[in-house]
Amino acid sequence: PIVSGCNSPFHKALWFVCHILSPLMNQVPTHLKNTHDFLERMRSLSTNDLKNLKFFTADVEALYTNINVHTAIEDVLEFAKENKSSINTYGLHLSDIQVLLETTLGKSYFVYNNQVYLQLLGLFMGTNPAPILATVKMWKLERASVYVDLRITLPTYSRFYDDRNGTTSNSRKAQQLCNLIEQQDPDKLIKLTLPAVMATLR
Repeated sequence: PIVSGCNSPFHKALWFVCHILSPLMNQVPTHLKNTHDFLERMRSLSTNDLKNLKFFTADVEALYTNINVHTAIEDVLEFAKENKSSINTYGLHLSDIQVLLETTLGKSYFVYNNQVYLQLLGLFMGTNPAPILATVKMWKLERASVYVDLRITLPTYSRFYDDRNGTTSNSRKAQQLCNLIEQQDPDKLIKLTLPAVMATLR
């Protein structure tokens, strides 16, 4: 569900963790900050680099609710350790941040029809720092597939949270890319879908 974390019991703690981890987004090479970032990446390529290629988009189905919270926490802490110089922990150890994440994200309660529920799987879309954990989770899957499998050569590839895009020679290659990313998910929850039509660049 899309649940706002504003004024929740963990709101301030989640804000603080998000503030600490936010710089990690700049360390994810596939992450798009905004439309301008995407346009700048495309402008850096020559017309010859893109000629006759297929431009594709792919969507991760229900990304936030299909993420295993525990493995996502492990992934973001591992990534934080790799990029420790890019973050300011304000004197906290990564083990302290782990406790904060497990306590706040592992206790995702919400009310529906006057009934209190505990979300057992996935992240609340409206809660900090869910976007960071989702981005790092997807980067881990991409890093182990897109950047190491020699069958995949992409002139461009980037992602804005659950929406990814790239250029490749044909739709079969695009589908192969999606399959490789899915196969890296140990929880087998991440699913990518491609549109039926792909644009040809000229």
